[in-house]
Amino acid sequence: MALGSKPLDVQVPSKGWSIRHRLMLLALAVALPFVLLTAGIVWQLADNQRETRREAILFSTRTLMNAVDTLVNKQVALAQMLATSPALQADDLAAFRKEAERATPDTTDGWVVLSDETGQQLVNLSRPEGEALPRRPRPAIELQRRAIESGQFQISGAFTGALVQSTVVTVEVPVRRTDKPPLVLTMVMRPNAFLTLFEQWNLPEGWLAGLIDQQGNFIARSRNHDQNVGRPASDDFRAAARRATIGWNETRSLEGVDMATAHVTSPVSGWVMGLAADKMLFEAPVWDTILIAGLAGGATTLLSLLLAVWAARRIARPIEQIEQGTHALMLRRTITFTNTGLPEADRTLDALASTARVFEQHDRERDEREAHVRLIMRELSHRSKNLLAIVLAIARQTSRHTASFEEFESRFNSRIQALADAHDLLVEQQWSGAYLDDLVRAQLAAFGMEKVDCRGPRIMLRTEAVQNVALALHELATNASKYGALSIAAGKVSIDWARETAQDGDRNLRFTWRESGGPPVTVPSKKGFGCFVLERVTVNALGEGTLEFNPQGLVWTCIIRPEHLIDDGSGIDAAPKQQAAASGTQPQRVS
Repeated sequence: MALGSKPLDVQVPSKGWSIRHRLMLLALAVALPFVLLTAGIVWQLADNQRETRREAILFSTRTLMNAVDTLVNKQVALAQMLATSPALQADDLAAFRKEAERATPDTTDGWVVLSDETGQQLVNLSRPEGEALPRRPRPAIELQRRAIESGQFQISGAFTGALVQSTVVTVEVPVRRTDKPPLVLTMVMRPNAFLTLFEQWNLPEGWLAGLIDQQGNFIARSRNHDQNVGRPASDDFRAAARRATIGWNETRSLEGVDMATAHVTSPVSGWVMGLAADKMLFEAPVWDTILIAGLAGGATTLLSLLLAVWAARRIARPIEQIEQGTHALMLRRTITFTNTGLPEADRTLDALASTARVFEQHDRERDEREAHVRLIMRELSHRSKNLLAIVLAIARQTSRHTASFEEFESRFNSRIQALADAHDLLVEQQWSGAYLDDLVRAQLAAFGMEKVDCRGPRIMLRTEAVQNVALALHELATNASKYGALSIAAGKVSIDWARETAQDGDRNLRFTWRESGGPPVTVPSKKGFGCFVLERVTVNALGEGTLEFNPQGLVWTCIIRPEHLIDDGSGIDAAPKQQAAASGTQPQRVS
């Protein structure tokens, strides 16, 4: 890095520790809190891992419970459909049996039973047709009684069937009949139907799934199912299920193993699904996370200490260069440098170099500003002189064609106002020009636009053309409102402009003012200021044109040369049809 034309020899008194020593001390000061922070992060990661696993097990439990509910709801829907059979209303048990056999062709894990209100079985698909059937067991009779009284289906817990002498669960659906005792349609299910769901789930080694009924007895269990079905679950699990419909607990299994257990209670059946993992297996990934995170945190801490020592050496030299650059800036010397490898130091040195360049250029920029101000003042003076010349010309021509001061004042004021409106448009465009359609509306606004039809592309006029067209439009509108089409209700004014290609290839603009429906037009015996503006001033300044005194209405045409236009040739129709109403029937002439 080079600063100025020669190295600076600056002697600065040195007190205290150097930047290298301070950065090393800072690294050591950061190390201990970082170690503590790492430990906290590791502990938080372990908690997050544990919570994530809990949520995963709870989600799996919900999924298993939903699968059970789906199976039960399917049996409920089938029972409710069979309960509407006409054969039951007609006591045609043979016909009903055939319907039930078609609806449930496989009776391995479930079948249909039809009973009367006393619990006497009338139809049982697990037995051949015509075989004598016993009454249902007491738990089933009590459940079907509740179904008849409530008129709603009921879902049982695990109990021993009267015929099969094994554990079953049932769905009881009441059958209402007109003027006949009610019946009960029962869907009997073996627990093996739910055990299949556990087998499909492919539980990991050490995991346990269990489904218990409303009394806490096992309906299905993924481990030792046959030995435990119909038996009570562990006291810990039943207590947890009674405390909350959904939750997470640490329980002890029937085998005496500590388990991390999630449970969900079904809103359909009241059964409880439990999914548990051996606590040691559950905690193993958490401890693995702690170990890995701890090793990573220790390695990161050591690496940060080494990097701090290396950074201290890398920072000290750029700071010394910044010190030299600051003194060079103070002496208004040029600062040049190469990258130090430290972004902050490079930005600081770049800022110092930029500031030095700003100081060097300050005087030149100040001179340029002063020159610019002088240029603006000259331009303002030029524009002011042009404006005063126009005002003086308007005053002279107006005074030549007026007979009294009052008439002079009225006409002069209106023409100056027209010029002022044109200047407002120029100011809006920062004196670059004005759009023709805006200029037409600004000049005719005082006369009313209701009876004026304007059409043409959106074209911008240059500054000198804006003033000339504004005066012409003002004279035309004033004349029309006093003597022409705008002086009576039936009169209309049509204004249109369009680009056209001349013989020499120039893209001129043809602007036409055409009146119709007004009083008959006659050629004035004496031409005033309006004719002077329309036939000489505007036409000579912009191009060429004509003023026609047709009996049907006054027509003024002006050909504006392309040097007075600012347009890309793609103008759009910007002036919608508008009309204005006025009164009066005097013969038309130009004032």
